[in-house]
Amino acid sequence: MKKLIAALFTLFIAGTAVLAQGSWSPANADLTFPRTLADSLAIPAFRASLAAPERRALYLSVWNGANLAVPAGNATDGDRFTRSVIAREAAFVLLADRKPAGDSLAPLDPSDRDALRARVITLLEAANTTVEVGTFWTFYTPWQHRSKELIGYLIAYDLLKGAGVPPASLGVSKGRLLDFSANLYQRSMASYTFLNLKFFTYQFNNHSIMTASALGMAAVVFSENTSSNGNYQPQNWINAGLYNLDNTLWMENGTYPRV
Repeated sequence: MKKLIAALFTLFIAGTAVLAQGSWSPANADLTFPRTLADSLAIPAFRASLAAPERRALYLSVWNGANLAVPAGNATDGDRFTRSVIAREAAFVLLADRKPAGDSLAPLDPSDRDALRARVITLLEAANTTVEVGTFWTFYTPWQHRSKELIGYLIAYDLLKGAGVPPASLGVSKGRLLDFSANLYQRSMASYTFLNLKFFTYQFNNHSIMTASALGMAAVVFSENTSSNGNYQPQNWINAGLYNLDNTLWMENGTYPRV
């Protein structure tokens, strides 16, 4: 009996290990942060480059975006997108560590950094993670907006990590973005209408590109995540992202040919 119990326990542990999979660990990957707009080695040169006149003008637009008024609402496409843009731009400014100072740029003060960090985290923690379904043939239409928002928030989270914000401060933000990514993946892989339509086998256009890109970005930012739920597995996200980007751009020859 003891041997049987031990054997069953071993099988349970093995089964749990198999179920709790889904991380994506490509060979020779640099797992430091940031992972999206730049890597950690590029940050010093990137900061120094902002002083050039043409880049300073561009950076001022980012600064202004970071300091926009946050919409009170969080349900319409416009309000949600504006919130994601503010989060992304504010995180970029935090990583850049620069603010306007007359005709030049100066390092951020500690109070500036605290305010920017708090602003981004507040927006991330309040991110609307719902991924709606449209009606009949256009069931996928809402996802073009949700994909853009998710990409903006993922970049914001990634840049906060790159700026040295500790994981303990980002736990809620991480949970919200994992939920958001999982919801988009689940919706994009499901079947719809009496015709059993599936998004990635039905649409090969800008919609599939945006959705695939958002899933791929989620896999890059959260590559280490594991879960027994397939909707939360980065390996599934990157598989869907890379395959469908390639298929949409270069392969598909059906009703909607490759673009």
